[in-house]
Amino acid sequence: MIKLKSDTTYIWGKGVVYYSLTLLIMIFLVKVTLVQALFLSMISLIFYLLINMIYAFSFNVESNTIEITNQLRPYYKEVTAFEDINSIEVKGVINKGITLAIDFKHKSKKYFAVTGISKEELEEIVEVFRTYKSGNMNPKEDV
Repeated sequence: MIKLKSDTTYIWGKGVVYYSLTLLIMIFLVKVTLVQALFLSMISLIFYLLINMIYAFSFNVESNTIEITNQLRPYYKEVTAFEDINSIEVKGVINKGITLAIDFKHKSKKYFAVTGISKEELEEIVEVFRTYKSGNMNPKEDV
């Protein structure tokens, strides 16, 4: 069984910094009331977190299925069997991070960006998938 979880502390930490900066700018430069500044700063934090949702995917591989969840979207969960996947590959984008690209048989290719998961850890998922596709793994065998 492989469990890889994105580290969202960096995203939350950066969000709090942006929230604080927005709050200070609103209070001292824009000259709004404290309540308005708090409200506008909270909106900027929410927008920041919404934009960075794409970097918070986590993966759980067991019994020849892959479960994909997003830590910033608690109701997002996608479970797919290896037999419904054409290919899995790890892609790295400069200044953007690491992405796991999954090509589904009956859906379009999807890219899942991660934070705090190394390329080598994602390669473990690719190796398990390749082992399954080559036929060396029993379908009932646990990873």
